[in-house]
Amino acid sequence: MEKNTRRNPLFSPLHQAWQQHRFAVCMVVFFAVVMGMETFVNHLNYRTYSLDLGVYTNALWDYAHGQWNDSRTFLSRPINLLHDHFDLYLLLFSPFSYVFGSYTLLVMQWFFVLFGAVGFYRWMLSDPNRSSLAIQGLLFYLSFFGIYAALSFDYHSNVVSASLFPWFWMAFEKGKKGLTFLWLVLMVIGKENVSLWLAAVGISSFFLLPHRVLSSVVTLFSITYFLIITQWVMPAMDTANGSPMRFAYSVLGPDMKSAVIYLLSHPLQAAEWLFFPHAHQSGFEWAKMEFWLFMIGCGFLFVIQKPAFLIAFAPLILQKMFHDQPTLWGVEAHYTIEFLPLLGILVFSVIAAMREPYRRFFSYGVVILTMATTVRMMDHTTIWMDRSRLRIYSKAHYPNWEVVKERTAVLKAIPETAIVSATNVAVPHLALRDQCYTFPDIPEQTTHVVIIPDSNEGEESLLRTDAQLNELLQSGQWKMNHQSPNVKVLERVKH
Repeated sequence: MEKNTRRNPLFSPLHQAWQQHRFAVCMVVFFAVVMGMETFVNHLNYRTYSLDLGVYTNALWDYAHGQWNDSRTFLSRPINLLHDHFDLYLLLFSPFSYVFGSYTLLVMQWFFVLFGAVGFYRWMLSDPNRSSLAIQGLLFYLSFFGIYAALSFDYHSNVVSASLFPWFWMAFEKGKKGLTFLWLVLMVIGKENVSLWLAAVGISSFFLLPHRVLSSVVTLFSITYFLIITQWVMPAMDTANGSPMRFAYSVLGPDMKSAVIYLLSHPLQAAEWLFFPHAHQSGFEWAKMEFWLFMIGCGFLFVIQKPAFLIAFAPLILQKMFHDQPTLWGVEAHYTIEFLPLLGILVFSVIAAMREPYRRFFSYGVVILTMATTVRMMDHTTIWMDRSRLRIYSKAHYPNWEVVKERTAVLKAIPETAIVSATNVAVPHLALRDQCYTFPDIPEQTTHVVIIPDSNEGEESLLRTDAQLNELLQSGQWKMNHQSPNVKVLERVKH
């Protein structure tokens, strides 16, 4: 062994790195498999949806073919998709669609979650006070409930942006100007509201880091980017009306200015709405409180030791808790992932400053509680969640291979040039084409209608779909190409 090491100059550093980080590497590989079993199996088993994976996959096709996406996969009139979210990742990822097909965005999301975990591990090692806790930090990151909630439901670019944050913060903490700005730019292009979050991070860094000039650059660039994109660029993307994005926080007022005034003039009422619903929504009465309990289990109370982090958390909390859509309030989907890197940095910054045996006790304690919150989310939450998407340890999570085989063969037989209208769970598998619509939207140029039932659909919805299909067949303009309980395909009759 020693003889071979001296002969091969590459072997020694690789062997040394393996010896130092083998446990971390094994952990990342293990969790990569676990995460893959969640996200890829869901897509294989038709548990991904038109919103959002289908829409974004259709955008990949457009970008890969040098054209803008018109949002017709989910909207009744054409509007540039960048009007909805200013997401440039789809442009960057579009070439990979030739390799990974309809799985492209899921592969990208999975990869960047792991890349973020490696970045967090590297951040832990970058300071001698934290390095002895690196394994606990990595396990905390990989166990966070927000990762599994996000991976269980389609693709979202804020997952990618959040995963770059540990790399950004590590460069920021070291005062590396070029790298900090590079990671900053790579993060803000993922989604328009990421820049608002990073502006708050920049402000909090004045109290947390010694790099005043760099903090100013991060803050000013992020604020400027946010205002330009949201107030000018995104409205311009709606070429028909030039309309601004809908302000989705109506409880605070009709626009951002009104919201700021309301928060300043009604602080007690706003504080109450951080924990309790601001509108009656059946099934979401305890969604906000449950989120806070999960966050406390993952160490959020350490913010008492470093209150400046509250500034960085503020945009995430306010956007989450005051949103009109109640699904944002709780622990489901991708609406908690941005909390992870910031929370991890807060928690392990505080623990690293402790003396033994407190360091060991709190580092292992927060990991155990974080795992417990994730298991709790998979088993029971106050809001309804599709457990079959989450429970990789359950038989219900995995597909009936005969059904998958039939559906795959039927969809593969549809020409790539066909113009398709498909049900919610079928769209992501058919979206890599020029035109793909979500049933029952059937424009005149549509050549195929594909019906794959969603296991979560109620009987009323299924009956309505059957009635619509009967109307199409009775019109004489359509014929049934394939019919089974698992998939139906109608083709327009050629005259």
